Amino acid sequence: MTPGLSAKNGSPLAGTVARLADLDSEHVRLELGPRAGERWLDLDAVLAEGVLDLLFADAEARAAGRRDYLGASVAASLSDAVVTAGWPALLLDRRLPDLSPANLAVHRHEPEGWFDRIAVRDARCWVLSDDPAADNPDATTVADLAELHDRFAAAVVDAVTPWFTAVRQRAPFGRRGMWGQLADDLCGTALWMARRAGIDQHAAWAEAHAVLDRLAADVPEVRVRPRLFPVSWNQRDTLFQVKGTCCLWYKTQPAPDACGNGYCGTCPFRDDDARRSRLTSWLEEEAAAG
Repeated sequence: MTPGLSAKNGSPLAGTVARLADLDSEHVRLELGPRAGERWLDLDAVLAEGVLDLLFADAEARAAGRRDYLGASVAASLSDAVVTAGWPALLLDRRLPDLSPANLAVHRHEPEGWFDRIAVRDARCWVLSDDPAADNPDATTVADLAELHDRFAAAVVDAVTPWFTAVRQRAPFGRRGMWGQLADDLCGTALWMARRAGIDQHAAWAEAHAVLDRLAADVPEVRVRPRLFPVSWNQRDTLFQVKGTCCLWYKTQPAPDACGNGYCGTCPFRDDDARRSRLTSWLEEEAAAG
């Protein structure tokens, strides 16, 4: 995983954010700099009066009356914002921004309310000593990759733990499930970013589990993890995952079928043969589209 060069007069993090957008402009929603506006929400305001009411109301339209799915959806959106703000940059360029909620903001999609943009306000970041931008004023060097992992894991725990507690008080979805969704997010993002960047997927998967080991040392609820699901196509294996935790989306569907529609492609309840067929078709369609 070779660090990408940043612009001479720009911050290392700005160079990484630009590179991430080039790799995957559809799924990477990361931005850099202060953001303000009606639909922007500062993440340090999540526990302020009325904010969780707003987030639950945003998710209500897609929840089909399922309070358990509501809790899963809100918790996953909040934790994914922190993961998205730091994990792809760490994987790709070994650069880690400040992930404290005061440094993060999210943009609520119109009209559905999910977070379609995530902003890191301050461009300062931690980097490895051999980073080509290590002497940039916005960069602070750390001893090794293990320290970056430690900082990332600690920031995740500090940010999401109070959010998960607050969400659990409002909805019948447990904290163990919330941490399970976060584990799925970490591992799924690692596989996806590795594939887009041409990085070894097995190495990225192992790195995600190393971070999960750090989380599990501090958080007893980090128990369930996803499993690898290789799909052989075009004379090679592409690695996907089967999530360890169901997001409960299938409960909002009128007639879910584990061999057909109504379950996510990576859902632990989906039939593996149907999963393999679906993912193979997706790979074929992606190749046909160039």
